[in-house]
Amino acid sequence: MKTRRGTQVGTLCGRATLRGIVAFTLPEVIIAVAVLAFLAIATFSALIQSQILRTKDHDLGVMQDFAMHYLELVKGLSFDEVKARNPINTLFDGTSGSPLIIIPASANWFSIDTLNFQVFHPELVWFTNRSPQMRIVLTTNQVSGVDNTKHIQLGVRWVAPLNSGGTQSIRLDMVRVKDL
Repeated sequence: MKTRRGTQVGTLCGRATLRGIVAFTLPEVIIAVAVLAFLAIATFSALIQSQILRTKDHDLGVMQDFAMHYLELVKGLSFDEVKARNPINTLFDGTSGSPLIIIPASANWFSIDTLNFQVFHPELVWFTNRSPQMRIVLTTNQVSGVDNTKHIQLGVRWVAPLNSGGTQSIRLDMVRVKDL
């Protein structure tokens, strides 16, 4: 290859002359590696955060489904059957080996990490090590000494996946009015 002055020199990759060698300096290489490392770490962090958020979203869906399932069965009871210590359905009254799922008497939080609740709603098995709890607050209003409305407040809480974000919770409310 001929240079501008007309002397023959070797080539680097078949394109550059001895005078015009194109290469990166050490500081440029260090900066490029640092930028790539930063982008790789940011991408990895985003993937981990995405997994956690996807799991939280899945958990919320499972718990909402559980709470709706519970309240739908309570909704199927007659007005007079909606009271503390009554089973939510004849399928879940604890007889013949069936699970016992009742309307609790107190408004305290209690664990739903039990076999009864896992049979009632099988997806709760995913929350085994995450302390799922629920509580029911049943309030009855009377008119002229006769029960008229029943307000059921159902709360569910559980520990977030990988303990990221503390305790997650939902609350559903239902009002039953006595049929006339």
